[in-house]
Amino acid sequence: MGKRNLFIYLAIISLISAVFFQAVAAEKKDNDSPISILSDRLDLNEAKNIITFEGSVHADSGDSIIKCDRMEVFYIKDSSASTGNSKEDEVVVDRILCIGNVHITRTDGTNARADKAEMFQIKEILVLSGNATAWQDKNSVEGDVITLFLKEKRTVVESSGSSRVKAVIFRNGEKE
Repeated sequence: MGKRNLFIYLAIISLISAVFFQAVAAEKKDNDSPISILSDRLDLNEAKNIITFEGSVHADSGDSIIKCDRMEVFYIKDSSASTGNSKEDEVVVDRILCIGNVHITRTDGTNARADKAEMFQIKEILVLSGNATAWQDKNSVEGDVITLFLKEKRTVVESSGSSRVKAVIFRNGEKE
């Protein structure tokens, strides 16, 4: 990996922490903690502006853990976002796609599972699709697609075909 590729790789990794896990948390906050991503393979494709992690992907930011079979980070080079300290374009994450056995766990007890998760950074939208389930404590929601509109603090759960949306909600203090 050349110097330029290493620079882009490190920039993308630092942005994943600032972007991906904020989207999952549905909140904006300054977080300088490092992220650790383990996978069997990493492919940086500068021509397509994609970093792909494959094989038992495990991403840990400290307050979130994402596990999946494959994670694709799509980035754009934005000269307007450059700080002026360098002639290099600023690297900005556009979207992140997690495919296969997606499981998101937050330290606040929030969990989600789906066949696929897609985060759209600019729009601040998280889409879980394919056997999508989200839960915290005993409360849960299931559907074919769960869409979180983070700016609006709104969630839409959809079903298709013969399946139906399912929500299980316990009142405070109520036991199973």
